[in-house]
This record gives sequence, structure tokens and C-alpha cells, in this order.
Amino acid sequence: MAERLVNHLVPSLQGGNPFFVPAFLYTYQRFATTQQVLELLFKRYANFRPYCEEDEQAKKTICVFLDTWMDKKPEEFSQTSALPIVKQMKNYLILNMPYSDLVVRVHMLLTHLEEQEATESEAKDEEASDLGSHTSQSLKSINQQ
Repeated sequence: MAERLVNHLVPSLQGGNPFFVPAFLYTYQRFATTQQVLELLFKRYANFRPYCEEDEQAKKTICVFLDTWMDKKPEEFSQTSALPIVKQMKNYLILNMPYSDLVVRVHMLLTHLEEQEATESEAKDEEASDLGSHTSQSLKSINQQ
């Protein structure tokens, strides 16, 4: 089901169907994860012919869809747990659409998520360090009694 929906994304957008994308974004999670949808989309549109107007239109349509998805469902891309998804998206865009505005947006989001992950990791390390020193101090005081 997810594969059929993904296969209809670009043609529906190009055909001017204003209802397909909102319906897709509302229902796809019943059939697949965000990661799975991106994998299907990127597999379906893995190869583009140079200087082919049809392929250029498909690229623009994919950018519009991804941009819309990020706008309508930011929670799916704005958590550190989404790092693999955002990295995958960036890699696809750099390979296939290196001059799109979406590459810049995804790169900025990826940078933000990596910084957020580093901050979270540092906070966990500090908590573990504080817990370890507190535990060893408690053990010392118990041993001294």
C-alpha cells in the first residue's frame, strides 16, 4: 500500500491534485514509517537523465513535496531521533538536486540536530559522572563508619 501511495505522489502533484499530499501525509503512517516512505520515494526516483525536462520537473515536484512534508509535519524531522532520516534526505538531495534551496534547509536542520545530539550526549555524560562521583562518595562515607 505504501509503495502504491509513493508511486502516485509525483504524478498527483504534477497533475494538480490538491488533495493527494494532505491525504497522504495524514494517512501514510498507518502503512509505513517516515524512513520507509523516503526509501521508497528515493528508490522510485533514483535515476535521472541529464538534460531531460521530464526528470527536471520530477525533481522540482519531489522538492516541493519534501518541503511541504517538513512544513506540515515538523515533528518527524526535528528530533534527534530523526538524524538518520535527515542525513538520508541530505545525501539524496546533494546527489540529485545539489542546487535546490531544499539542500540548504536540510543541511541547516541536520547541523542543528547534530548540535542538539551533542548537547544531549554531554548532559548524559555529566549526569553519569555526577552519579558516579556521588555513589563513590557515599560508599566512602559508609566504609568510614
